[in-house]
Amino acid sequence: MDLDNDGYLDLFIVNGHIDDNIRLVRPSMTYDQPNQLFKNSKDKGFKGVSSQSGSGLDLEMVSRGAALGDYDNDGDIDILVTNSSQSLNLLRNDTNSQNHWLVFEVVGMRGNLDGIGVRIKVVTSEHSQIREVKSGGSYPSHSDMRLHFGLGHSTVVDLVEIRWPSGLIEHFKGINADQFLRVIEGKGLSRIPN
Repeated sequence: MDLDNDGYLDLFIVNGHIDDNIRLVRPSMTYDQPNQLFKNSKDKGFKGVSSQSGSGLDLEMVSRGAALGDYDNDGDIDILVTNSSQSLNLLRNDTNSQNHWLVFEVVGMRGNLDGIGVRIKVVTSEHSQIREVKSGGSYPSHSDMRLHFGLGHSTVVDLVEIRWPSGLIEHFKGINADQFLRVIEGKGLSRIPN
């Protein structure tokens, strides 16, 4: 997921050992472990940023899965972490970023209504990205099926290409950033108030 809306996918890893008595065998290891966040540094790889990312990443739990989505509809991705025999953790993203974003909710008409398999390509002056609607997710978790695009400093998307499983391909140009859009197969785009 792109946690800071810069257009580059970051990496979040849930951790927790599978053996609750691991300390008996390996005293240096623990059953409860901290989760990890890595920021995509573009062509420089990923940089660990867990220690600068808030108290939610200081927790040591037995995490098993993560559901990703914009929980509070503010344009950035939040994370819900599932834990083994422990309560959930909602990691609300309050990144103070000047970057822009666009979120698509898809509705299929000829195939499945959820739009599973739809591929959306977004092109800005900075770069091009592709996302696909998927029904699966992390272990005991299911992420938001809306497609989220971080746009960096771009305030307008030059091109949106939508490829439906039915074979239909739609193109839209000059889409303004920072909005939620619903796209219905063959019927165009509409803005969703947030």
